[in-house]
Amino acid sequence: SASVIAVRTIRMVPDLTLSRSLIASVRSDRRRSLSELGASDMGSSVTAGLACSLLFMSGNRGTMTSIGKALLGVGAVGAGCLAYAGLYEVNAFRLRRVTIPVLPTGARPIRVLHISDLHMTPYARARQRWLSTLAALEPDLVINTGDNLAHQDAVPYVLGGLGRLLDRPGVYVWGANDYYAPKFKNPLGYFKGPSRNVRPPERTLPWQDLGRGFKESGWIDLTHTRASLEIKGVRIGFRGTDDAHIDQDRYADVAGPIDRAEIDLALGVTHAPYGRVL
Repeated sequence: SASVIAVRTIRMVPDLTLSRSLIASVRSDRRRSLSELGASDMGSSVTAGLACSLLFMSGNRGTMTSIGKALLGVGAVGAGCLAYAGLYEVNAFRLRRVTIPVLPTGARPIRVLHISDLHMTPYARARQRWLSTLAALEPDLVINTGDNLAHQDAVPYVLGGLGRLLDRPGVYVWGANDYYAPKFKNPLGYFKGPSRNVRPPERTLPWQDLGRGFKESGWIDLTHTRASLEIKGVRIGFRGTDDAHIDQDRYADVAGPIDRAEIDLALGVTHAPYGRVL
């Protein structure tokens, strides 16, 4: 809401030509400084801040004051978002319980544990401890929908955190952050629209090592594959795809009608729930 107020304040500035030029300049300098800050170049950030100060000192005082307050408001929102993400949300793990009436009449309840977006690093101690407590839920089936990794050395920490869950029946698919390490991004960029699916051609994270660990435990890789398991007498059919967010999905490989004579319950498994996959 603060960002909306800030934008409205900018629009109310009487000198529209000057304000638009200033905003364009500030956005350009801010985008450049954030990009270079991600590469640990602090000099450009200081220069951008100095350029903004010089712009505020020139021109009409009332106009500059209004714009200055608006940009300070936007900056405060950005700082608040960064603090929230870095200090709170990164460790705000959640376990949500949902009951879904989809089993055949007379079937015993099946407890499914769905795990996603661990983004594990060797230093995420709180996340590793929390993950290790989930085995106490004693699920009948584990479904992992990817984005397990965020570091080259994270594989043993994912497998170690899963612990006894790997002894349970399980299926999995991959997400973009199983393949590619996270990068610094300007958080204000999310206001400009959906992110573009630009990825380097080489997969840099050890997703294949993690896959070997899953397969050695008996979990099934559902990437562009069909599979079935019988859990408590219920025949469950699975179809999976790779991550649609990076255009790796090939739904045609698993498309087709469900054989109700062979399957009691059909489940689709994917990381990003894009409409073309659903």
